Amino acid sequence: MSLDWNLKDIKNHLEVCWTAIEGEPPRTDSSSTFHQGLEGGEPDQWWRMNTVTQALIWRTMNVGIGAITEKNLTEFCVRMKYLDRLIGPSISKPNPDGDGFIDIAITPEQIRDHIGLTTNVFPKTTERKFVWGTYEFWRMGARHQVTKALDDEGGG
Repeated sequence: MSLDWNLKDIKNHLEVCWTAIEGEPPRTDSSSTFHQGLEGGEPDQWWRMNTVTQALIWRTMNVGIGAITEKNLTEFCVRMKYLDRLIGPSISKPNPDGDGFIDIAITPEQIRDHIGLTTNVFPKTTERKFVWGTYEFWRMGARHQVTKALDDEGGG
């Protein structure tokens, strides 16, 4: 089954999710990272999906929530934080020192910027735990941290 996604309901989706590129994308890239003629942009313009947007699309499967909404923002952030601790952040970049990679966690603010992102991921409710084990214990601490971060930034 494919992972289908829609970004058009994200406020300012062109600015939040895409970066305009000069010319055509590299021919070696066969992913869905590049798109031409996005709604709201020039018809011949090529765009590259931002790393955070791409990571959030894929993480919807891990967190078991197929859409980011105002209503589920805190729960989505809590599950992301839990998974970051459990399996590591979903973004890595090469270490400038040349020694391996640096993990980069997606912030609650970046997730908030993606309210409106939808995928075809079937939701896993709290009753059908998306991760077994220490979820409930860790969730309390994560919820406090996420709520504080969102409140510090002006809402959530």
